[in-house]
Amino acid sequence: SNEMAKGRNKNKDRDGSTSAVGGASRPKSNRQTDYDDSDCESISTHITLDDDMRSVQGADDVEEVSGSGIIDSLCEHMDNATHKNISIRLAALRHLYLLLASNYLGSDLIKYKATLADLATKAIKKTDEECIVGSQLLAVLAVQIGEELSSEVPDALLLLCPIMTDSSRILGVRSSAALSIGITAYFACETEDVFGGCFKALSDTWGAFKVGTQYTSLFCASLGAWCLALEKADNQQLTAAIALQPRLVAFVEGNQLEMRVSAGEALAFLYEVLGERRSSFRFPNHDHLANILGDLASESSKSKTKKDKRVQKMTFRQVYSFITEGEAPSLTIKLDKENLELDSCTYKLVYDQLTELLRGGMRRQLKKNELLRDFFDLGAPVEQTDERMNKANRMAIQNSINKMRDQQRSKLRDKRSC
Repeated sequence: SNEMAKGRNKNKDRDGSTSAVGGASRPKSNRQTDYDDSDCESISTHITLDDDMRSVQGADDVEEVSGSGIIDSLCEHMDNATHKNISIRLAALRHLYLLLASNYLGSDLIKYKATLADLATKAIKKTDEECIVGSQLLAVLAVQIGEELSSEVPDALLLLCPIMTDSSRILGVRSSAALSIGITAYFACETEDVFGGCFKALSDTWGAFKVGTQYTSLFCASLGAWCLALEKADNQQLTAAIALQPRLVAFVEGNQLEMRVSAGEALAFLYEVLGERRSSFRFPNHDHLANILGDLASESSKSKTKKDKRVQKMTFRQVYSFITEGEAPSLTIKLDKENLELDSCTYKLVYDQLTELLRGGMRRQLKKNELLRDFFDLGAPVEQTDERMNKANRMAIQNSINKMRDQQRSKLRDKRSC
């Protein structure tokens, strides 16, 4: 069938014992390796994970608002986003993006979706700065309301694809376009021909890079977005992706850290998708890839910095385990009283892409965003008491106690002095 697969993780019932596609089927062993965990314990498995630890506000200049205050701010910024003065217009667009990245509005946003999508689409056509923030705004709308945005995204996606593939545009614009295309197509695009155009444009973008080229964010952004699209790809698109596997292997053998990491994770993701949809498939170069990954996982070359080796070792160790034995990566993100378990390549990929878009707003979205909580199997949002209010109440009570005590002592001092 050529119907787009739903963008949902299909690994929920995994028992952990399946072998990865493309490799020999074999039980887990107590294989001894020369990995040294002692210097890796506190290193996250992906460079972007550090962004998730920032303040939940998304940026220092976003004040915390709640309830009707958010809608009031939203309407004010929407009005200013059509201003003739570019500085006012750009500031309003940035505030809209930051407001929606760090606050979840969900269904309250639906009546504004056409206006917001139109603002994003018009911004994408304008200056480089407006194009970047317009693409961010489009993606964060998709994260807020998902398929409810489907009728609004085709025009914007058809604008973003040629921007991403245009080598005359600056890399920051092209990278932002790639991230937006991946997330928007994944969560909100229901039009098959538009989705197909996105998938091809993403393939063409990362595929145009040569092994050994100078690293740019565009390679990682377009490859990560391509992986997201692959989750929803039809059979023809999946076959095209299989044909690109040797290119990914070549990038893993390159000498640029970020490109190696991105290519390794993309390979693990491709193996996971094939395990679900074409479980009997085996890549002819599987053994060669396993040898490369095994070497990278235990790399101890003196020519690389310690940080480079830590990031690489953690990532390629997990990729190696998944591709050779079907052992999915596992990472736990603490969300106050909840834990988010990233226990599949799909979960990890979506988490990393969203963190790149939402930055410091990621934690708040995970706590409240129903679309993301459903995707990550976190269940309905947990009702939380406002701990800051509780703390303020406690401090007020304590202050009044202190004040009464001071007054009593003052009276006692006055009596003594008489």
